[in-house]
Amino acid sequence: MTRRLESAYTLQQWKQLEKDVFGTVTIEGVKYEPGAALTTLKSSTRECTLSPIASLCIAIMNVCAAVPPGTTFNAGLGPGSLNQILVLVGGPGAHKDRHASQVANALKITHDDIPVEIRRHSPGSGEGLVAAITPNKDQQTAPPTVFGASEVGTLAALMGRTGSTLRGTLLSMYSGNALGFTNKSESTYIPENSYTVGVWVGMQPDRSDELFSGKDDGLAHRLLTVEPLDPQLEDVEDGKEFSTKALDLSPVSLSRTLAETGVTFPDQVVKETVSAARDTLKYGPAKDNNGHRNQTRLKLAAGIALLSSKAEVSLGDWHRAGALMDYSDAVRERCIAHLQAQEIAAGVEKRQKEDSINAKLERDRLKKAETLIMDSLAHEEPVKRSALRDKARRFRSEFDEILTGLISDKIVTSDKQDWLRQGPRFPTKLKQAS
Repeated sequence: MTRRLESAYTLQQWKQLEKDVFGTVTIEGVKYEPGAALTTLKSSTRECTLSPIASLCIAIMNVCAAVPPGTTFNAGLGPGSLNQILVLVGGPGAHKDRHASQVANALKITHDDIPVEIRRHSPGSGEGLVAAITPNKDQQTAPPTVFGASEVGTLAALMGRTGSTLRGTLLSMYSGNALGFTNKSESTYIPENSYTVGVWVGMQPDRSDELFSGKDDGLAHRLLTVEPLDPQLEDVEDGKEFSTKALDLSPVSLSRTLAETGVTFPDQVVKETVSAARDTLKYGPAKDNNGHRNQTRLKLAAGIALLSSKAEVSLGDWHRAGALMDYSDAVRERCIAHLQAQEIAAGVEKRQKEDSINAKLERDRLKKAETLIMDSLAHEEPVKRSALRDKARRFRSEFDEILTGLISDKIVTSDKQDWLRQGPRFPTKLKQAS
């Protein structure tokens, strides 16, 4: 049976995305090759049954977290943090954890030939995140750190606690803002842009309300959302075994001077970024939070350059980052559409339950009205309509409806004085009821 592609992109869009990200890009007559790092990543991840696109985004998040402490980028608006928040969107069994762990294990990064070890933690409270990246007494800065949560529900539970500072801390980390907390026994302060972190979260579409619904504080637009999919993966021929090769990624070599020089961008990108900032200053923030989107694109472009051991972003890198952002937008929009469909379905189900309950209550009231009338006339004595109606004060409309029907069927008769008596068909009805 042929399965249908479950993705924010169609197969044709996936083909174009892969071409834009891993292919040769031509801009204003200049060709920008993908380079060995991207080419190797694409081929090796596919051989290892991993998504090239998701794996690239994981690698970018890791390399941006592993730059020398104090490293920033500058696209015309001053120092910017490379810290990123990545969301892997997929149902149960989508291999989100496997993607995160295999890419992290395969990525080898050095600072002036000295291996860099990225510390890995599970997110806790906001104070816990700050404590994890607080330098020891013998350190000027904390080692690079990546926080990972396999299920968004865990993260949401932590953020939902009364007085939780986790969500606010994540927002601050993304921007590289100063962090700290104070209590009775100690005070902690981490200067802005002095720490390097990455955050990844696994999220099922059914749980995407944890990040995308409710009042928007800008978190949703700071996220890079991707699916661990590879729709262009070739089918395995009968009898042919899957590859068991270990993931092989190009080593990344960075200089410690990167903390002083930073990651730079082409003049065209700087002009676009400054122009967008001027529009925001003049007209106010765009409704689509374009500023956060552009900032995430800058981080992605920087990460693509860093994977090739470069500190200068090219227009080709900028183009590739733009393609990833367009895809991320589509994934987020699909999650939101899924949430809306869930809400509609839940509303329909709720109304159906309410209708079923109301129908049962209506049937019960009609039955009570009929029972009242039949029992009252069972002794062959006439009964005043008003007396019965008083007894049926909680279901009078149903009483009137039932009585009208019984009179019409000649089960009950009514004279001009509204005395009710047994009709010719009363015994038959009474026998049926018993």
